[in-house]
Amino acid sequence: MTLPAVLGAQARMVQVPPCAANGHRWPVPNLSLTDATQYRVRVWNTAGAVTSRTVTISVTVLQITGLSASEGGLDMRWPTLPGVNYRVQQAASFGAWSDVEFSCVGDGLDATNHIPWSQIGSQRFYRVRAERW
Repeated sequence: MTLPAVLGAQARMVQVPPCAANGHRWPVPNLSLTDATQYRVRVWNTAGAVTSRTVTISVTVLQITGLSASEGGLDMRWPTLPGVNYRVQQAASFGAWSDVEFSCVGDGLDATNHIPWSQIGSQRFYRVRAERW
């Protein structure tokens, strides 16, 4: 049996392309605190439509709790949540972020990343990106 392709999907009155949602995951880039609310997803095609149950999305703000300099470089520390993947990123200016050679999966304890001075060079911006997938 062949099912018709998904023609559209809608979440909280925001239209998204059909390929944006696949499987049980719907990636939402650049989440902010104002995105924390209840959502329902409606998907439709030529065979009909279905609306999901309501789910609550919460947004947790990641805070770097420690930043220290030593002879060898810069150390960053932050608390983790179990099962969340963390990546340290750097940029010479805001908007052009690239991964630093560090990532870890949270275990509920603090994570620490050491960046050697030789990799820092001129002025840089750093951030920690968290993803739960």
